Amino acid sequence: MKKGEFHLQIRDVRLEDGGDYKCKVFGLPPKEATLTVIDPPSISVPTKSIRAKEGEPAMLTCLVDSHPFASITWTKHGRPIADGGFGKGTFRIPSTSRQDAGIYQCTADNGVLPIAVGTVTLDVLYPPLIDPSMESQITVQQGDDDFSLECLADGNPSPRVKWWRKDTNLYWENPLQFHRVHYDIEGTYQCVAISNGFSQSTKDIRIDVIGKPYLDGQGNSVMISVAVGGTAQLDCAVFADPLPSDLEWLWRNKYGIETELDSAIAHIVTTRGNQKMTSTLTIPDVAVKDGGDYVCKTTNMFGSVMRNIHLEIEGMLECL
Repeated sequence: MKKGEFHLQIRDVRLEDGGDYKCKVFGLPPKEATLTVIDPPSISVPTKSIRAKEGEPAMLTCLVDSHPFASITWTKHGRPIADGGFGKGTFRIPSTSRQDAGIYQCTADNGVLPIAVGTVTLDVLYPPLIDPSMESQITVQQGDDDFSLECLADGNPSPRVKWWRKDTNLYWENPLQFHRVHYDIEGTYQCVAISNGFSQSTKDIRIDVIGKPYLDGQGNSVMISVAVGGTAQLDCAVFADPLPSDLEWLWRNKYGIETELDSAIAHIVTTRGNQKMTSTLTIPDVAVKDGGDYVCKTTNMFGSVMRNIHLEIEGMLECL
């Protein structure tokens, strides 16, 4: 140090050491000096994870401490999206959409290394929506095994999906599954997607079952006993889609001779429903000669089915 020179030395400089200093020497005018203390920026994030419903505003905040002031920029998944402004650390989304969800970073740079980085995660909640590409009608064949129908739904939080058969109290988990397809599963089923805090989303799916006729009841072979003089009522019901044009009755005596029966020679009543056809053959005042096998049969484009009903006449005498 030269004669007449005086130096002020500050060890371990702190931010509060910055300011204006004066050197005063007796008989001389004072000298002024300004000390500017610089410091790399630092960032604190008060809320690291923000959740907002779609359509609501969202405020992402980074608290920045910097000397001098830092320039703040925002990025989403590494891509610049906005300039936060000189010395400001708030990024506002006026109306959030599901596309706004993701990881945001605020970066503060004042020219003094290292650069400071803060991270905020935005989670956008939105209502459940069932995949609009789902078909409104599904056609399956009677007798198929392991039928499964999955309902796809999007939403945040992830929706719970279940199935309801309309106009019933029957519910299934998703996917809708049947071990074997029968005509009785045909109907309208509703996929229901539910998320907390939102209205449910629904979609109706019609399941159409097609196939060969299927006998309703006791199988392909039945035996009925009626006393002489009584009334015999023989029932034959089938499910089918498409329904057959008719259901035929045949009588086979004990010698194997078959006779076709129709309403002209027998009392036959046939009714048709959506998928079901029922035919009833009534024989009043049964006699011994009416015993034997009665066959009902029907056919559609997928195949045919028949039932043998053996009519046993009680009280009949056999000649030895």
